Amino acid sequence: NTQRAFCDNTKEKRYILLGHKWFCSAPMSDGFLVLAQIYNDDNINQSSSYSKPSCFFVPRWLPNGQRNPFYIQRLKDKVGNRSNASCELEFNNTQGWLLGKEHDGVKVIIDMINGTRLDSAISSAALIRQALVQATWHTRHRKAFGRLLINQPLMKQVLIDLLLESEAATTLVMYLATLYDLTYNNMYSNNTG
Repeated sequence: NTQRAFCDNTKEKRYILLGHKWFCSAPMSDGFLVLAQIYNDDNINQSSSYSKPSCFFVPRWLPNGQRNPFYIQRLKDKVGNRSNASCELEFNNTQGWLLGKEHDGVKVIIDMINGTRLDSAISSAALIRQALVQATWHTRHRKAFGRLLINQPLMKQVLIDLLLESEAATTLVMYLATLYDLTYNNMYSNNTG
């Protein structure tokens, strides 16, 4: 990544981003979290390893309703997860707002990634639950061999197995969510005051 950020000297932590981002997931989103090096008059000629990156929120649309100028250079050719597009972006006087403190970008982005991982686990548990609900409804309304499927011994066993999987997944994600809350509450309560 070759993104650079320059403060526009406003009080709202707004920066101007320039450069190439080699990897961006979900380019159809309305906003992005982007890591970039902050440059100012003191380090403008330094290498990109001069400081740790900072994290910026880059909206697709600016507060005034205009499109934020960034350009998709190409979509990545991926194996597997093709429905989640990935691309390369070019920033050209793109506006971004600093999230967190300067040079704490990796920490900010890791917080987002951990939250996204928890969301993915919760979504998976919810899909298992929805599969159970649909399978149960279907077996209560579909007949086979003269009886409702719900009354067939093998089908009951399948539904019981699915119920156990659903309960286990739900219990696990609720436990993970509790640990997530405790971790972040402790982290942020210890950093105040």
